[in-house]
This record gives sequence, C-alpha cells and structure tokens, in this order.
Amino acid sequence: MYKRQGPDGRYRFERVAAGTYRMMAQTDADSRGKRAAMNMKSVTVTSGTTSVVDFDESAGITVRGTLRRGRDPIPGASMMWVCGDASDLSNMRTASSDDSGRFEIRIEEPGACQVRVSARDASGGATRVVVPEGEDVELDVELPAGAIVGSVRDENGDPVDAAGVQAMPEGTTLTDMMMSGGAETDAGGSFRVEGLPPGTYRVVASKDGFAPSARSGVVLPESGEAPPVELVLRAGTTVRGRVVDPGGRPVAGALVFVAAAGSDQILANGLDAMTDRNGVFVIRGAPRGTLSAAALSDGLAPGVAEGWVPTESPDDDDVVVTVGRGGTLQVVVVGPDGRPRAGVATSLRAERFGILAAVARMSNLAGPSDANGRVVIGDLTPGDYTVLAPGAEGV
Repeated sequence: MYKRQGPDGRYRFERVAAGTYRMMAQTDADSRGKRAAMNMKSVTVTSGTTSVVDFDESAGITVRGTLRRGRDPIPGASMMWVCGDASDLSNMRTASSDDSGRFEIRIEEPGACQVRVSARDASGGATRVVVPEGEDVELDVELPAGAIVGSVRDENGDPVDAAGVQAMPEGTTLTDMMMSGGAETDAGGSFRVEGLPPGTYRVVASKDGFAPSARSGVVLPESGEAPPVELVLRAGTTVRGRVVDPGGRPVAGALVFVAAAGSDQILANGLDAMTDRNGVFVIRGAPRGTLSAAALSDGLAPGVAEGWVPTESPDDDDVVVTVGRGGTLQVVVVGPDGRPRAGVATSLRAERFGILAAVARMSNLAGPSDANGRVVIGDLTPGDYTVLAPGAEGV
C-alpha cells in the first residue's frame, strides 16, 4: 500500500488487517541538492484501534562524511545503513554520495551500523561503523580492502562478459545480504568483487539465458584476497507459470522466485520475476531438472509449489502457484522474570528446508515487540516454525 502525505504532512491508511507492519517513508531528490533518502519503522496494528506512526526528520543524529575505497572517494554511490539489530529492517536508512563522495544521513541514535554500498560501476561492498553521540557528526566510511577475483566462462570455455557476480557471506539472511558485494565481468570474463570484510562467502554468477553458477566456501582471509574463483555458466531453460488466489483468480504484481528443488538459495540466484495483470510470469535461465517456486504478494500468505519439471513448451504453464490468506501468529516476548520485553526484534525459521525456509526468512521478519511484549506476524504459509529473537539477551 502506498500513500502520499497531505499538505500538513499527515497520511492515513484504512482497512488495515491486524498484524505487524513495516512503514517506509521515502523522500525524493530535488534540484536544490537534497538527496533521496528512506526511513523505516515498525508498527503493530490491532483490530478496532488506530495506530500512530510519526516520521520526525528533525530527530536523531546527522552524520556527514566521505565515502571512500582506500584514499579514493566513491561518487554517486547508493548507501544502505542498518543500525542496531541488523535483522530488523525497521532500522534501515538510505543515502547517496555526491560527485565528490560526500554523503549525509539521519540516524536515530548512536551505536553500531552496517553499511552496504552500491557504486555506479556495479562495484560495491560493505562495512561496519560506529556512530558516536552528538547532534552533528563527521564520520567517513571506508570500504574494506578485501576482494574476491575470478572468471566466468560458458560450457565451451569461452569468456562470458557482462555477467553479474555476487559474493555473499555463507547463509541467506537479510543480515548476510547487508555484507555482500557485487561486480560485472569484463570482455575477458574476469571479475573483481571489492570492499569485502574477511569471512566465508558464496559466489554466484548469473546472466540472462544461463542458469546461475555458484561456488560455496570461498574463504577471504585477513590478508585481503581469496584464491581465484572459476565459474561456468550453462544454458538454462525458460519457466512459465501463473500465480492465482484460492479462487483461481490471477494475482498481478506478485514476486516469484524459482530455485532447484530442495535449495533455499533464492536471494542470490537472480531467478525472479513479477507477474503481469493476468498473473503470468516468465523466468529465463532457470536450471534444468526438478524445481521449486515461491510467490509473494501483499496481504496474502506466500505460495509454494515444489517438485515440478519445466515442460519447455511456450504454450503450457510449467507451474501454478497459489497464494492465500494464511494464518496469524501472536508472540509475547518476556524476560527471565516473566515480564514483557519491549523493542525485541523477532523472526521466523521454517522447519521445512528448501524454498519455504528462504521465503520465511525474507517475508516474516517482524518488527520489534510493543510495550506489552507482543508481536503479531500475519499472512503465514501453513507449516511448522521456530520463533527467533536474534541478538536479544535474557529472552
């Protein structure tokens, strides 16, 4: 749902179902030099009540600085900051650097932040910073020196240019995505993903018409560069399908993911598409063999279809994914003394491995618990889940 604020700065959403939601306020860039920015908050809506969420752009800390790689400023880059609990996207803010690498962003309170950078040349990186106390803070952001290099070739051994390459820490949580980096291959099929901290990564290459190729367990040492990674892209297949509601009616604007059966790697494989007004989607470059699909649509529980094989026929649907109303889970967070704990971010882990587990990580990150320790998580696909409170102590 989307609303523009009125002349008095107010907005209103009506007929909102009970549940925990993320609210996002986005400001556009203007001709006077103001840069685009985004602010997110969480709210729990209960039946028969009106919830109030204010976005106070004057509150918090103004952080100004220069974005750098080594000594060189990075101009025109997008920056995504998640401060505090990195698994809670209500803590996310965005900013961009100008032509000299300078940026400005508003942070609610001092503390640790993860910063994800995407540069004009398709490079990027991630790092962690600590924002000190104060109303106006000067803080430069410098990307780490770590890099993963390698090449991408097709099954004939020829270099593949303009392939997208992403290096992501092992695992597929949104916190992991914050610390990922990306690049494109050059004419010789070579790539260099820069700005990465030490750790163990999964490296994925993708390009239209090819099935993604991945290498797990790539170790980036403290010294700053991992051994070269060689990836081979093989011709993929085209998947056609539809997303419908429980009554069989088409669902437009649903986000659809496809992955190999049993895999939960959907965030980095690039196999996604939006449905058109007839609920139809087309994904090119899917791997051959048995596949799974998942569909996400606002206000509906995610739909999952597992264990099917593409027909490779332009006239037939390979799969139909049904999204529904789903269920609602109410959680009360308490401390060791049995009293409710406010401000604790929660998430869900699906006990069934595969694409449902990946969808649960993406779509069911709830906002922080309210003053009564309560979190309401709605639109859940039927299944068994474990409720997590990552980073919370004494819960």
